[in-house]
Amino acid sequence: MPITDIASYPIVMQEFIEHWADVNAALGGAPATDFKLTGGYPLATFISDRATLAAIIISINSDPDLPLAITLRDAKKGAIRIRLTHFRATVAGQLSGSPYPTNLPLQPKLQEGEGRFLDPFDDMSRWWATINGDVTIPGFTPPLILQGGYTQTDFTTELAALRTAYTAVGSADDNARLARAQRDKQMKAAYERMKQYRTGIFGALPADDPLLTTVPDLTPPQWVPLNPVLLNAVWNAATSMADLNWTASTDVNLGEYSVRYVPGLAAYDPNNEILIVDLPVTALSLSTDDGLLSVGVTAQFRVYAIRTTGAETGSNIVAVTRP
Repeated sequence: MPITDIASYPIVMQEFIEHWADVNAALGGAPATDFKLTGGYPLATFISDRATLAAIIISINSDPDLPLAITLRDAKKGAIRIRLTHFRATVAGQLSGSPYPTNLPLQPKLQEGEGRFLDPFDDMSRWWATINGDVTIPGFTPPLILQGGYTQTDFTTELAALRTAYTAVGSADDNARLARAQRDKQMKAAYERMKQYRTGIFGALPADDPLLTTVPDLTPPQWVPLNPVLLNAVWNAATSMADLNWTASTDVNLGEYSVRYVPGLAAYDPNNEILIVDLPVTALSLSTDDGLLSVGVTAQFRVYAIRTTGAETGSNIVAVTRP
Protein backbone atom coordinates (compact mmCIF):
# COMPACT_ATOMS: atom_id res chain seq x y z
CA MET A 1 0.00 0.00 0.00
CA PRO A 2 1.18 3.58 -0.57
CA ILE A 3 1.48 6.31 2.03
CA THR A 4 -1.93 7.86 2.62
CA ASP A 5 -1.68 9.30 6.12
CA ILE A 6 0.58 9.43 9.16
CA ALA A 7 -0.42 5.99 10.43
CA SER A 8 0.51 4.39 7.10
CA TYR A 9 4.20 5.37 7.32
CA PRO A 10 5.34 2.39 9.45
CA ILE A 11 3.28 0.02 7.28
CA VAL A 12 4.82 1.27 4.05
CA MET A 13 8.28 1.33 5.58
CA GLN A 14 7.84 -2.34 6.54
CA GLU A 15 7.03 -3.14 2.91
CA PHE A 16 10.27 -1.45 1.87
CA ILE A 17 12.16 -3.38 4.56
CA GLU A 18 10.89 -6.71 3.27
CA HIS A 19 11.69 -5.81 -0.33
CA TRP A 20 15.11 -4.50 0.68
CA ALA A 21 15.87 -7.77 2.48
CA ASP A 22 14.98 -9.73 -0.68
CA VAL A 23 17.26 -7.47 -2.72
CA ASN A 24 20.14 -7.99 -0.30
CA ALA A 25 19.63 -11.74 -0.52
CA ALA A 26 19.65 -11.56 -4.33
CA LEU A 27 22.90 -9.57 -4.21
CA GLY A 28 24.67 -12.23 -2.19
CA GLY A 29 23.46 -11.83 1.37
CA ALA A 30 26.70 -10.35 2.69
CA PRO A 31 27.29 -6.89 4.22
CA ALA A 32 29.79 -6.04 1.51
CA THR A 33 27.28 -6.63 -1.28
CA ASP A 34 24.14 -5.29 0.42
CA PHE A 35 22.25 -2.49 -1.28
CA LYS A 36 22.82 0.87 0.40
CA LEU A 37 21.39 4.34 -0.10
CA THR A 38 23.15 7.71 -0.26
CA GLY A 39 25.87 8.05 2.36
CA GLY A 40 26.19 4.30 2.84
CA TYR A 41 22.79 4.10 4.54
CA PRO A 42 22.02 0.38 5.11
CA LEU A 43 18.87 -1.62 5.69
CA ALA A 44 19.67 -1.99 9.40
CA THR A 45 19.53 1.78 9.89
CA PHE A 46 16.25 2.01 8.00
CA ILE A 47 14.81 -0.70 10.27
CA SER A 48 15.94 1.31 13.31
CA ASP A 49 14.47 4.53 11.91
CA ARG A 50 11.16 2.79 11.31
CA ALA A 51 11.04 1.61 14.92
CA THR A 52 11.77 5.14 16.13
CA LEU A 53 9.03 6.68 13.98
CA ALA A 54 6.49 4.00 14.92
CA ALA A 55 7.17 4.60 18.61
CA ILE A 56 6.69 8.36 18.21
CA ILE A 57 3.41 7.90 16.32
CA ILE A 58 2.09 5.47 18.95
CA SER A 59 3.13 7.84 21.72
CA ILE A 60 1.33 10.79 20.12
CA ASN A 61 -1.82 8.81 19.35
CA SER A 62 -2.03 7.29 22.81
CA ASP A 63 -1.07 10.40 24.79
CA PRO A 64 -4.21 11.59 26.60
CA ASP A 65 -2.66 14.75 28.04
CA LEU A 66 -3.83 17.31 25.45
CA PRO A 67 -7.40 16.04 24.83
CA LEU A 68 -7.85 15.53 28.57
CA ALA A 69 -6.53 19.01 29.36
CA ILE A 70 -8.84 20.54 26.75
CA THR A 71 -11.81 18.55 28.08
CA LEU A 72 -11.16 19.66 31.66
CA ARG A 73 -10.62 23.30 30.64
CA ASP A 74 -13.78 23.40 28.52
CA ALA A 75 -15.79 21.86 31.36
CA LYS A 76 -14.59 24.63 33.68
CA LYS A 77 -15.42 27.23 31.04
CA GLY A 78 -18.97 25.95 30.80
CA ALA A 79 -19.37 25.86 34.59
CA ILE A 80 -18.06 29.37 35.20
CA ARG A 81 -20.38 30.83 32.57
CA ILE A 82 -23.28 29.57 34.70
CA ARG A 83 -21.83 31.58 37.62
CA LEU A 84 -21.98 34.76 35.55
CA THR A 85 -25.59 34.03 34.66
CA HIS A 86 -26.43 33.56 38.35
CA PHE A 87 -24.48 36.67 39.29
CA ARG A 88 -26.32 38.88 36.82
CA ALA A 89 -29.70 37.48 37.90
CA THR A 90 -28.94 37.88 41.61
CA VAL A 91 -27.73 41.46 41.21
CA ALA A 92 -30.80 42.32 39.14
CA GLY A 93 -33.06 40.78 41.76
CA GLN A 94 -31.46 42.08 44.95
CA LEU A 95 -29.96 45.38 43.80
CA SER A 96 -32.63 46.73 41.48
CA GLY A 97 -32.65 50.50 41.49
CA SER A 98 -28.90 50.66 41.99
CA PRO A 99 -26.40 51.30 39.16
CA TYR A 100 -25.10 47.73 39.28
CA PRO A 101 -27.58 45.70 37.17
CA THR A 102 -26.94 47.78 34.04
CA ASN A 103 -23.14 47.74 34.28
CA LEU A 104 -22.37 44.06 34.64
CA PRO A 105 -20.20 42.10 32.15
CA LEU A 106 -21.81 40.05 29.39
CA GLN A 107 -21.27 36.37 28.70
CA PRO A 108 -18.26 35.60 26.49
CA LYS A 109 -18.57 33.09 23.68
CA LEU A 110 -17.13 29.66 24.39
CA GLN A 111 -14.83 29.86 21.36
CA GLU A 112 -13.18 33.12 22.49
CA GLY A 113 -9.44 33.06 23.16
CA GLU A 114 -8.16 32.91 26.72
CA GLY A 115 -7.86 36.67 27.27
CA ARG A 116 -11.24 37.62 25.82
CA PHE A 117 -12.96 34.73 27.56
CA LEU A 118 -11.54 35.55 31.00
CA ASP A 119 -12.02 39.34 30.85
CA PRO A 120 -15.75 39.29 31.78
CA PHE A 121 -15.01 37.08 34.78
CA ASP A 122 -12.26 39.38 35.97
CA ASP A 123 -14.81 42.19 35.67
CA MET A 124 -17.33 40.09 37.58
CA SER A 125 -14.80 39.58 40.36
CA ARG A 126 -14.18 43.32 40.64
CA TRP A 127 -17.90 44.16 40.58
CA TRP A 128 -18.56 41.53 43.24
CA ALA A 129 -15.89 43.02 45.51
CA THR A 130 -17.36 46.49 44.97
CA ILE A 131 -20.87 45.30 45.78
CA ASN A 132 -19.68 43.50 48.91
CA GLY A 133 -18.12 46.73 50.10
CA ASP A 134 -21.17 48.88 49.37
CA VAL A 135 -23.32 49.45 52.48
CA THR A 136 -25.35 52.26 50.93
CA ILE A 137 -27.85 50.19 48.95
CA PRO A 138 -31.34 50.36 50.53
CA GLY A 139 -32.63 46.95 51.57
CA PHE A 140 -29.37 45.13 50.87
CA THR A 141 -26.85 43.91 53.39
CA PRO A 142 -23.57 42.61 51.95
CA PRO A 143 -22.06 40.22 51.12
CA LEU A 144 -23.78 39.16 47.93
CA ILE A 145 -24.28 35.40 47.87
CA LEU A 146 -25.49 33.40 44.86
CA GLN A 147 -27.75 30.38 44.86
CA GLY A 148 -26.46 27.39 46.77
CA GLY A 149 -24.52 29.61 49.17
CA TYR A 150 -21.89 30.37 46.50
CA THR A 151 -19.64 33.24 47.68
CA GLN A 152 -17.10 35.57 46.15
CA THR A 153 -14.36 33.44 47.72
CA ASP A 154 -15.78 30.39 45.96
CA PHE A 155 -15.75 32.30 42.69
CA THR A 156 -12.15 33.44 43.18
CA THR A 157 -11.14 29.80 43.69
CA GLU A 158 -13.08 28.66 40.61
CA LEU A 159 -11.60 31.41 38.44
CA ALA A 160 -8.09 30.52 39.58
CA ALA A 161 -8.76 26.86 38.74
CA LEU A 162 -9.83 27.87 35.23
CA ARG A 163 -6.60 29.80 34.76
CA THR A 164 -4.67 26.73 35.91
CA ALA A 165 -6.60 24.65 33.37
CA TYR A 166 -5.63 27.09 30.60
CA THR A 167 -2.00 26.73 31.65
CA ALA A 168 -2.30 22.93 31.56
CA VAL A 169 -3.67 23.08 28.01
CA GLY A 170 -0.80 25.33 26.94
CA SER A 171 1.77 23.00 28.46
CA ALA A 172 0.20 19.89 26.94
CA ASP A 173 -0.08 21.64 23.57
CA ASP A 174 3.61 22.62 23.67
CA ASN A 175 4.57 19.02 24.41
CA ALA A 176 2.32 17.76 21.62
CA ARG A 177 3.77 20.28 19.17
CA LEU A 178 7.29 19.14 20.02
CA ALA A 179 6.36 15.50 19.59
CA ARG A 180 4.69 16.25 16.24
CA ALA A 181 7.74 18.19 15.09
CA GLN A 182 9.94 15.20 15.90
CA ARG A 183 7.49 12.89 14.14
CA ASP A 184 7.34 15.11 11.05
CA LYS A 185 11.14 15.26 10.89
CA GLN A 186 11.33 11.47 11.03
CA MET A 187 8.60 11.10 8.39
CA LYS A 188 10.34 13.50 6.02
CA ALA A 189 13.63 11.62 6.37
CA ALA A 190 11.89 8.26 5.86
CA TYR A 191 10.09 9.54 2.79
CA GLU A 192 13.35 10.71 1.24
CA ARG A 193 14.99 7.34 1.96
CA MET A 194 12.13 5.43 0.34
CA LYS A 195 12.24 7.79 -2.62
CA GLN A 196 15.99 7.13 -2.95
CA TYR A 197 15.32 3.40 -2.75
CA ARG A 198 12.77 3.44 -5.56
CA THR A 199 15.25 5.25 -7.81
CA GLY A 200 18.48 3.54 -6.80
CA ILE A 201 17.22 -0.02 -6.92
CA PHE A 202 17.03 0.12 -10.70
CA GLY A 203 20.79 0.64 -10.83
CA ALA A 204 21.53 -2.21 -8.44
CA LEU A 205 19.69 -5.04 -10.17
CA PRO A 206 19.60 -6.34 -13.73
CA ALA A 207 16.84 -4.83 -15.84
CA ASP A 208 15.02 -8.15 -16.06
CA ASP A 209 15.12 -8.93 -12.34
CA PRO A 210 11.60 -9.77 -11.05
CA LEU A 211 12.24 -7.74 -7.90
CA LEU A 212 12.05 -4.58 -10.01
CA THR A 213 8.37 -5.32 -10.68
CA THR A 214 7.51 -5.51 -6.98
CA VAL A 215 9.09 -2.29 -5.68
CA PRO A 216 6.65 -0.91 -3.07
CA ASP A 217 4.54 2.10 -3.98
CA LEU A 218 5.31 5.34 -2.17
CA THR A 219 2.34 7.57 -3.02
CA PRO A 220 -1.20 6.64 -4.07
CA PRO A 221 -2.69 7.55 -7.43
CA GLN A 222 -4.54 10.84 -7.32
CA TRP A 223 -8.18 10.53 -6.30
CA VAL A 224 -10.63 13.35 -6.81
CA PRO A 225 -14.04 12.11 -5.58
CA LEU A 226 -17.08 13.21 -7.52
CA ASN A 227 -19.23 13.53 -4.40
CA PRO A 228 -17.38 13.84 -1.08
CA VAL A 229 -19.08 12.39 1.98
CA LEU A 230 -21.39 14.90 3.68
CA LEU A 231 -21.42 14.70 7.48
CA ASN A 232 -24.14 15.77 9.90
CA ALA A 233 -23.73 15.59 13.70
CA VAL A 234 -26.02 16.56 16.58
CA TRP A 235 -26.03 16.11 20.35
CA ASN A 236 -28.50 13.49 21.59
CA ALA A 237 -29.66 14.44 25.09
CA ALA A 238 -31.36 11.09 25.62
CA THR A 239 -28.18 9.04 25.11
CA SER A 240 -25.63 11.71 26.13
CA MET A 241 -23.77 11.09 22.89
CA ALA A 242 -23.21 12.77 19.54
CA ASP A 243 -25.12 11.18 16.68
CA LEU A 244 -23.10 11.24 13.45
CA ASN A 245 -24.68 10.50 10.07
CA TRP A 246 -23.08 10.77 6.65
CA THR A 247 -23.98 10.26 3.03
CA ALA A 248 -22.66 7.20 1.22
CA SER A 249 -19.70 7.43 -1.10
CA THR A 250 -20.46 6.10 -4.58
CA ASP A 251 -16.84 5.23 -5.35
CA VAL A 252 -16.67 1.66 -6.66
CA ASN A 253 -13.33 1.08 -4.93
CA LEU A 254 -14.46 2.26 -1.50
CA GLY A 255 -12.80 0.19 1.23
CA GLU A 256 -14.03 1.69 4.51
CA TYR A 257 -14.97 4.82 6.42
CA SER A 258 -12.74 6.31 9.11
CA VAL A 259 -14.31 8.50 11.84
CA ARG A 260 -11.95 10.94 13.56
CA TYR A 261 -12.17 13.98 15.83
CA VAL A 262 -10.17 16.93 17.12
CA PRO A 263 -10.95 18.23 20.64
CA GLY A 264 -11.78 21.89 21.21
CA LEU A 265 -12.81 24.74 18.93
CA ALA A 266 -9.45 25.65 17.38
CA ALA A 267 -9.08 25.38 13.61
CA TYR A 268 -9.30 21.74 12.55
CA ASP A 269 -5.78 20.36 12.06
CA PRO A 270 -5.51 16.82 10.59
CA ASN A 271 -2.20 16.46 12.45
CA ASN A 272 -4.21 16.55 15.70
CA GLU A 273 -6.86 14.05 14.64
CA ILE A 274 -7.76 11.21 16.99
CA LEU A 275 -9.16 8.03 15.46
CA ILE A 276 -12.51 6.95 16.86
CA VAL A 277 -13.16 3.90 14.69
CA ASP A 278 -12.83 2.49 11.17
CA LEU A 279 -16.15 1.21 9.82
CA PRO A 280 -17.27 -0.96 6.88
CA VAL A 281 -18.73 0.65 3.77
CA THR A 282 -22.24 -0.33 4.88
CA ALA A 283 -22.03 1.91 7.97
CA LEU A 284 -23.43 5.41 7.59
CA SER A 285 -23.86 6.44 11.23
CA LEU A 286 -22.16 6.37 14.61
CA SER A 287 -23.03 7.51 18.12
CA THR A 288 -20.06 8.50 20.25
CA ASP A 289 -19.08 10.51 23.33
CA ASP A 290 -15.41 10.75 22.31
CA GLY A 291 -14.20 14.24 23.17
CA LEU A 292 -17.54 15.03 24.85
CA LEU A 293 -17.23 13.61 28.34
CA SER A 294 -17.87 16.88 30.23
CA VAL A 295 -20.55 19.57 30.08
CA GLY A 296 -19.55 22.52 27.91
CA VAL A 297 -16.82 20.76 25.93
CA THR A 298 -16.68 20.72 22.14
CA ALA A 299 -15.32 18.18 19.67
CA GLN A 300 -14.99 18.53 15.89
CA PHE A 301 -15.76 15.45 13.80
CA ARG A 302 -14.83 14.33 10.31
CA VAL A 303 -15.49 11.16 8.31
CA TYR A 304 -13.01 9.93 5.71
CA ALA A 305 -13.90 7.74 2.75
CA ILE A 306 -10.94 5.43 2.14
CA ARG A 307 -10.34 3.54 -1.08
CA THR A 308 -8.98 0.01 -1.25
CA THR A 309 -5.79 1.60 -2.63
CA GLY A 310 -5.40 3.58 0.60
CA ALA A 311 -6.31 6.95 -0.89
CA GLU A 312 -8.68 8.94 1.30
CA THR A 313 -10.79 12.08 1.22
CA GLY A 314 -12.41 13.85 4.17
CA SER A 315 -15.92 15.09 4.70
CA ASN A 316 -16.95 18.50 5.95
CA ILE A 317 -16.07 19.23 9.60
CA VAL A 318 -18.88 19.39 12.16
CA ALA A 319 -18.51 20.67 15.73
CA VAL A 320 -20.67 19.31 18.56
CA THR A 321 -20.85 20.89 22.02
CA ARG A 322 -22.15 18.96 25.02
CA PRO A 323 -24.81 21.15 26.72
